[in-house]
Amino acid sequence: MAEEIFALSKNQKLPLADLINIKSDSKNPALAEGRHQGTNLNGKFISIDYTQISSDHHSYRSYILVTETPEHQLREEDFAITVINSMPGQFYLFNEKGEMLLWNHQMSSMSEYTDDEIKAMGALSFFPEEERELVLSKIQEVYALGEAQVQAHLLTKSGKKIPQKVSGKRIKYKGQTCIVGLSTDISDLVDMQDTLKSSTKLLKTAQEIAQIGYWEWNWYDEKYYWSDEMYELCGRNKNDGPMPHLEFASRIHRKDLEVLEKERKRIVKTLEPGEAEFRFFTPNDEMRYFTVHTSPIIDENGRFCSLEGTIQNITERKKHEEDVRNSNDRYELISKATNDAVWDWDIRGNTITGNKNYLKLFNIKNNEVELTDEMFFTRIHPEDRERVRSNMAEALFDNKSTVTEEYRFLNHEEEYRVILDRSQIIYDEKRMPIRMVGAMQDITLQKNAEDELQDITNRLSLATTSAKLGIFDWNLESDQLDWNEYMYEIFDVDPSDFDKKFQSWLDCLHPRDVHNFDFINNQDLLKKRLLHTHVRVVPFSEEIRYIEIHAIILPDKDRNVYSVIGVCRDISEKVLAEQSINRAIISTQETERFEIGRELHDNAIQVLIAALMNLNYVKERSSDPTAAETSIELTKRAINEIRRLSHQLAPSDLGYLAIEESIKDLLKEMNYNDEFETNLDIEIDPEAFIPNEVKMNLYRIVQEQLSNIHKHSKASKIDIELTVKRLSLLLKTSDNGIGFDLNSSLKGIGISNMERRVKMFEGDIEIKSSPKNGCEIVIQIPLESMDF
Repeated sequence: MAEEIFALSKNQKLPLADLINIKSDSKNPALAEGRHQGTNLNGKFISIDYTQISSDHHSYRSYILVTETPEHQLREEDFAITVINSMPGQFYLFNEKGEMLLWNHQMSSMSEYTDDEIKAMGALSFFPEEERELVLSKIQEVYALGEAQVQAHLLTKSGKKIPQKVSGKRIKYKGQTCIVGLSTDISDLVDMQDTLKSSTKLLKTAQEIAQIGYWEWNWYDEKYYWSDEMYELCGRNKNDGPMPHLEFASRIHRKDLEVLEKERKRIVKTLEPGEAEFRFFTPNDEMRYFTVHTSPIIDENGRFCSLEGTIQNITERKKHEEDVRNSNDRYELISKATNDAVWDWDIRGNTITGNKNYLKLFNIKNNEVELTDEMFFTRIHPEDRERVRSNMAEALFDNKSTVTEEYRFLNHEEEYRVILDRSQIIYDEKRMPIRMVGAMQDITLQKNAEDELQDITNRLSLATTSAKLGIFDWNLESDQLDWNEYMYEIFDVDPSDFDKKFQSWLDCLHPRDVHNFDFINNQDLLKKRLLHTHVRVVPFSEEIRYIEIHAIILPDKDRNVYSVIGVCRDISEKVLAEQSINRAIISTQETERFEIGRELHDNAIQVLIAALMNLNYVKERSSDPTAAETSIELTKRAINEIRRLSHQLAPSDLGYLAIEESIKDLLKEMNYNDEFETNLDIEIDPEAFIPNEVKMNLYRIVQEQLSNIHKHSKASKIDIELTVKRLSLLLKTSDNGIGFDLNSSLKGIGISNMERRVKMFEGDIEIKSSPKNGCEIVIQIPLESMDF
């Protein structure tokens, strides 16, 4: 319609001032209204009514309504409705009683209330109950001070909460003191803030994983500042404060100390950053390799005053240097300190002074050239220049106290750098700007790092998608879980039915595996920095899945855990393959044992019996019978020993004897010379049924345990407890021997065989031992899932 009135061609753009002669209101420059009479681009006479309305909407500074004047003028009420319905956002007007007097179509559309419903509602009814006290205080502020703003939620008729930025001003309307204003949807801004928080958390996590600490050393009073990670790296309690210089130096390898001292003197002299590597001994005498990046700090007079920098633990890199060289360097985060360029702009005199870093940007020394604002704006990138100039002018016009801008700036090396500029505006008693002071910080590296981090994030997302890895993030404070799509697939959960609570996740796990990942009831898990575990899941298909979980526990500055982040992977095929292999191995072992036992029984024993008969024959016919008696006795002992060994290798009656009888026989055979004090406690539910395959493997497990005790434990007492219920089997074996260190001892073939046999039946094995404290082995095997 505007194109038709002004005779514009389609999509033609012209400044409005070229089409309408707008007369500003001297009392209120932000508001202008009136009538323009003239000609359009075709020379046709037109009469235009225009109104310019101020707006707090983030995309508009003002809003112009243009209407071609008809022969009969619009009524004032109709014109007002036309104006407010053309405004961006939700327009509202209410009196001191909170009664709604005017609103636009956007208000009724977004709130989902009809005009009749809005008319009967109070102004506070559009906000959630928990925010009404805050909104009421802002309404009182408007009546007291004339205007105010607040960020709150618009509560729709259906109960939806929409983030809003609400602004209001006090006016007189038809004799009443009222509040008029706009409410704009800021959902996109809130989403952006949430994204920023998530990115900040990821960055902090990356810093912890990279093991980087920040430090600062005041040269003159030798005061130190350490970040939390410094205490972790140096093995020092945070309550003791930073390590004094002499103590820190005493823990540095003496050869490296000379290099560091030389580098420190160079940095102080040249005021140029440096880096070095050194070896450091923690209070518990653990040697670590560190890389230190050091930068000098210059005061406002351009003089050296202190040092700052970062320390990174590169011990693992040193131990595996060849592997690290072949790894991807984009995962390494290096933090370097940078110095701000401080400037001071005398607005009235239009002169700028600055510190050494600021003058260096212009390749000027000691203020030898007088800087002006135009010299400053000229060095801003052309694509950023008008935006920065406009925002600065607007800040001065609106009497803002602070301004923050980000732009590209051409430095003395003719290179554009990304600058974060924070400034403070000083006004005189008449609120006229007289001075502007700010600091320019070079954030080029940070920007590049953000781009690289985004690239890494994209690659990580692609990698997890390709590998079908489940990723989770559990916020302990809100008890909220964030899952990627594969988590739902792995744990067979419908996203629409999942409440994203940690307990609901635990409910997906096999009951006997919950303790492996239950941070709520097993607080010891939260004390670990890293967690690696396996759990089972029983989905609706009732085919057990095996899930591998790797997690990192994130503590805050007070060492309280606030988040657990990790990945999950379905390893069912791998586990089932291992179980199949284990069954084959054990079956092969049993076959070999049976064949060896049968050979011993059928061949070796028969040969010895024949030899015994010959010895008896010789004895009867010998003139000296005692000569053969020793040989006869040794042959009998060999026969008994081979018969016992044959029985152990191939117990023929195991399938017919009760398991308790088999275990009693094992104890009796091992303790034939009463070397041990033995206690056997067996309790078996009459309704319980133990398959022959379980009997055989249980027999072999007890046999292996008794063999280990006899050979290695130096024990004098053995306790065996067997409890069999209808759905489960528990075997506990303990001795009072010398024990062993679980962390340092290598896992022998015997223990590996026991674990393999237990895992065949989805069982659990736990070994408890320490030097001089004996050993206890607890085995649990479920019977409910076995096919009989």
